[in-house]
This record gives sequence, C-alpha cells and structure tokens, in this order.
Amino acid sequence: MNKVHTSLFLALLIGLVPLTGVLFPRALAFLPAVAGLVGCLVISSREKTWPSFDYTYLLIAVVSLALASLSAFWSINAETSLDRVQKMAIVLLPGILWVSFLQKQGKEWGVSLVGFDGARLILPGVLLAAALICTVDMMSGGMVYHLSHDPDPTNEFNLSHLNRAVVIIILASFVGFAFLRESVARLNAGVRVVLYVCVAMVFAALLFVTHSQSAHLALGVGIGFYLFFPVRMKAAWVALGGGLSLLLIVTPWMTQALFDFIPAMVEDMGWFTSSYAPQRLEIWDYVSRHALERPWIGHGIEATKAVEHFDTAQIYQDGDTILHPHNFAVQIWMEFGALGVAACIAFFACMLKMISQMSLQGSKIALASFMAFLSVASTGYGLWQSWWLGLMIMVAGFVVLYEKSQDNAVRPAS
Repeated sequence: MNKVHTSLFLALLIGLVPLTGVLFPRALAFLPAVAGLVGCLVISSREKTWPSFDYTYLLIAVVSLALASLSAFWSINAETSLDRVQKMAIVLLPGILWVSFLQKQGKEWGVSLVGFDGARLILPGVLLAAALICTVDMMSGGMVYHLSHDPDPTNEFNLSHLNRAVVIIILASFVGFAFLRESVARLNAGVRVVLYVCVAMVFAALLFVTHSQSAHLALGVGIGFYLFFPVRMKAAWVALGGGLSLLLIVTPWMTQALFDFIPAMVEDMGWFTSSYAPQRLEIWDYVSRHALERPWIGHGIEATKAVEHFDTAQIYQDGDTILHPHNFAVQIWMEFGALGVAACIAFFACMLKMISQMSLQGSKIALASFMAFLSVASTGYGLWQSWWLGLMIMVAGFVVLYEKSQDNAVRPAS
C-alpha cells in the first residue's frame, strides 16, 4: 500500500473501534488494544520504527494497578480484589498501544478525498451512523439488538439494553464532531448550517428515545464546560481542581446529608423518577456509612460486592447488597479510603494540568470529555468495569489524536 492507502486503512481501523463498541459494548475491554497493536505494526513496518510509548498514560496505569494490588492486603475479600486487579491489568496495560498509535497517527492525520479531509470525517461519520442505528433500533423494538444479541424476536426488548451504546456515542462525540467542524470548514456557510442541523436532529432523536439519563447528563455537562469554561485563565483551572478535590473529600458525609432531604423532593418529579435518583441516593448513603468504618485505607478494591449485608432500611432500593455504588467518589472511599482519595486528587491535578497545556480547541474538547466522563462515573457505572476502562482509553486516544493534529493551533495562556 502507498502512503495514502495506508493512512486511509488506519483511519478506517480507528473508526471501527467505536462502531464495534456501540454494537458490542463489552468488546471495548480489548478493542482499543487490538486496534492499537495493528496500527503500531503497520506504522513500524512502514517507518521501520515502533511508535514511542506515552509515559504519562503508562504512569497512570501502573499507579492505578499498584494501588489496587496493595489494597488486596487489607481487602475483606482478597480473592475478589486480586481477580479485579488481573482484569484491570489486561485492559490498562495493552491500552498504551492504542494511545501511542494515535499519538503517532495524529501528526499526519487527514487524507484528501473529494475536497474533504476524508480521514477526519471517518470518526464523526461512524458516530453519526451509530446514533442512527441506535435510534432506529430503539424505535423498532430492538431489531438490530435481536440480530446481534438475542436471536429470539419474541423476547421482550428493554430500551435500557442500549444505554451503554448511547453513553459510548455521547462520550466520543465531543472529539468526533470537533473533527467534523474542521473538515467542513471550507464548505459554503449555508451548507454547513444544513449539515449541522441534520446532525443535531439525529442526536436529538437519539436522546429523546433513550432511557439513559447518564447520557443526557454527560452531554449537558460536556457542552456546558466546552462553551463556558475560561480555558485561558489559570485561576479557573486551579478553582476547578480545588472544587473537584473538595467534593471528593466530603463525599461520604455529603451523600448522607443529601439522602436526608433530596429523595422526598424528587421522587415524583418526572426526569428524576426515571433516573432512579432516590435509589442512587440510598445506595450512596449506606455505602458511604460503611466506607467510614475504615476511613484511612478502605475495604479493598471491589469490596462493595463482598459485603453480605449493608445497613439500609430499603426505602427506595430493594435489597441490602450491591455490586458497586454507582458513584466513583463513593467507590474510591469504600475501596481505598483517604489513601485512594489522595491518589485521585493527584490524578485530577495531573489531568487538568495536561489539559490546560493543550491547544485552545484541544483543551476545550479534552475538558468537555473529561467532565462528561466524571458526570457518568458519578451516577452510573462501576469504576473498574472492563468495558468502562476500555471506553476511557478509547476516548483518551481520540483526544490525543485530535491534539496531535493541531499543528498550528493557538495555545491558551497559562
């Protein structure tokens, strides 16, 4: 293959990851690593050199695994903790191949096809196609879902089956449509408006039919930070880091206070009712109280699923056990205590510093994606689920790809 064909192949390889992930979300546990390996092999065969590793990513992965492994020594169920560490390692360590591949690919991103940057259009095109597929699937009672997951069409289809797919689309969309905006910048203004309206209509339909309130929240939070956060102001970054750290520190006490008066206010309010807000608040309350029984080092990774009975009145949430707290901050306190909180604050500082030093658009896109992830992690999925880790790796790679493509971008003041 010549250089153009190779670049187009790599672009299609990149687009295949989110599309396959939307159809089979659990596959995201290994998709970025596999695609990264293929991409690195193609680049190394072409250039006779292996893409350099991203050492910041490697440091974060190694520290996370080290802390998780250490917690097994005081875990209430060491076997469960070590099993989770192994699954994390399988996802996190090979993930460096994906990030390194996209870091290299970003420096030459873009293939001229019919007046467009064809490679840049692949990612937003894939996300738009995925949004259409999910929308049609939900409106048709799971036509695609039954083909790919459940061959018996008589089985009842629940819209929640596609919640993960919708979340994947939304969390990848901030980078994807940054590429779209740049790719069509040379088109007539009227054509661009029509194109943007069509894209907005597809995403509005997706959000209208989905039951994933996490996706609604993530999109709102991401857009809010993209539009209004003053990325040129150093003080704003300090304030954001301080605010996130403070919220993390006070989480186990704040969740108990919120449970005392919030559920009665929102349990009959439409959107909050379907979002399971009262149930979430009750879970956060009883897991937080259990976490504070060992406030310094916690109960070990995956400890929540090892607790046989939580102290709960089961007012909104049935049962006195839970697999995970549906809140990353509560989970950090439960599993690692103050030690984990300190590590998480250091992670926040590292991420915000890196994002603040990116190009202007790169900084806005990366921050929108980061805060959208935090919003979902604060209300939805378990922090160490393999597909969720894979999704974070995938989008982190997309951010790196976008940033490396911004050769002549203006960098924000710091």
